[in-house]
Amino acid sequence: MMIPLIRKHLPVILLLLLFSYPAVSHLTGSAVFPVHDKTQQARVFEMAEQLKSGQFPVRMVGNLGYGYGYPLFNFYAPLPYYTGALFYLSGFDLFTATNLMYLAGALLAPLLMYFLAASLSGRVAGIAAAILYLYAPYHAVNIYVRGAVGEYYAYAFLPLFFLGIYWCMAEQAAKKRRGFLLGSVGLAGIFLSHNISGLIISAVSLLLLPIMYFSKHDLKKYLMMVVLGVGLSAFFIFPAFAEQAYTSVDKLKTEGSNFEQHFVTPGQLWDSAWGFAGSGPGLADGMSFKIGKWHILLTLASIILLTGVYISKKMKNSLKFFYLISLVFLIICVLMTLEMSASVYRMIPGFTFIQYPWRFLNFILLFSVILVTGLFRFTSKHYSLFLSAVIISASLIFYPKYFLPQTLYYPEADEFLNTENLRFNSSLISDEYLPEDFPRPSSAEEVYRTPFSGLVGQQAVSVKDTAEHKIYMVEGAGGRLVTSLPFFPGWNVSVDSNKVPAAKIEGKLSFEVPSGKKLIEFRLKDTPVRKVSNSVSFLSLCLLLYLSSGYSTKLWLKKPISK
Repeated sequence: MMIPLIRKHLPVILLLLLFSYPAVSHLTGSAVFPVHDKTQQARVFEMAEQLKSGQFPVRMVGNLGYGYGYPLFNFYAPLPYYTGALFYLSGFDLFTATNLMYLAGALLAPLLMYFLAASLSGRVAGIAAAILYLYAPYHAVNIYVRGAVGEYYAYAFLPLFFLGIYWCMAEQAAKKRRGFLLGSVGLAGIFLSHNISGLIISAVSLLLLPIMYFSKHDLKKYLMMVVLGVGLSAFFIFPAFAEQAYTSVDKLKTEGSNFEQHFVTPGQLWDSAWGFAGSGPGLADGMSFKIGKWHILLTLASIILLTGVYISKKMKNSLKFFYLISLVFLIICVLMTLEMSASVYRMIPGFTFIQYPWRFLNFILLFSVILVTGLFRFTSKHYSLFLSAVIISASLIFYPKYFLPQTLYYPEADEFLNTENLRFNSSLISDEYLPEDFPRPSSAEEVYRTPFSGLVGQQAVSVKDTAEHKIYMVEGAGGRLVTSLPFFPGWNVSVDSNKVPAAKIEGKLSFEVPSGKKLIEFRLKDTPVRKVSNSVSFLSLCLLLYLSSGYSTKLWLKKPISK
């Protein structure tokens, strides 16, 4: 479906890539820049290693988790790292592959916003909206300050999901069908890119159900879109939810990550100092949460214009409804960044995991740019061209200064991939997916050394050691062995090919072994929820491909749906 669409709009896409260069020029080489999340290269490498070993979908990694291995990608949204791993496996060095992963997500945002905005108000509006979406200051924060690759991949897929919603409201049956397909891909992309953005979009999707019903829009197509999007991402989201009790993720909402310490003020949304440090309580922040003055002024102008058009009843119902829900959600998202919304976070299940209320900036920018397209919808062609030129020029003047890394350096690969770094430094940054009672090492000297944490009168020799399949020859007195493996559902233990029951001791996998020379085998198998989820995703993908092949892929974006 997307290939004919891209071919049709290739000149515009090339123009957008040209305008995007100041924002992404530092993502095209092998240089490394410091970000808050320093694990990106390690995750790309671990994902690539598991793909090479034949594990798919990748859940277990071998070196992270302090060298003991743990199912990182069973819980941490994997799509960006599949992208980075494919670049790495294609022959790029680790740093170039990681930068290309960054680049792909950064460029996807304006491209998908272009298609949404072009559908709303034409191609001229699409180009201007794409540039506004790309050059939003918070987008720069995610790329060059936080290194929140999953979050800005989700930011990129948001316009595709809302394009699906808009087309589900169209009168033309063909657009409804294409809307449900494209929207489902957008929703799956959000879920597979960033857990917390997926949580927020779930709440938005639920809020839209009664709104779609009472507004008498095509609720059936919308439900089909949501169900298919969930189905495509089921292999990840269902196990991540069902098996989180085996992790210590609850610590993500405590201490320094407590959402109550990270609300912003209206003044910070208007303007806040740029910096490369972190978020703190009150105004003690070392990073910026500005929406962008240019974005705010354009949004206010569009709201005034759209209000006038709304009152004069010159707007078609589907468009009126889409702009109205965009305005309502914009206001809600702004309020969710402010301290007055604290009770809402406590009331909605799971919302305390959001950690940082300023994450709603992703959604503020989405709805803001959607509303800005209204400035083009009800104006003449010549005025639209002039307005687009002004928006693009101002964006390229005001905002590229934010899209710069703090510094650049060129390390050796071993600096990131040596065993000590992977097993301690990288693991220390993100160990919340280990069992809560699993003992964390306090230094690099305490990380994984032997397959069993205590051998009394026994010795063990490794025969095979991969992330999801391990075999050891153990010889000596019988008794209970405590492994160095974190306890997770799916590990199967066999002694001389006979399956034995496993137990959990201090967060570790444990079992009984008879005396003598024994071949111990550990194999990570899919739990029932993983099997069902994998099947649902596979069937959903088959359905998507089948329906896509049966529909016309000619998308009429030269003009909006209606004037």
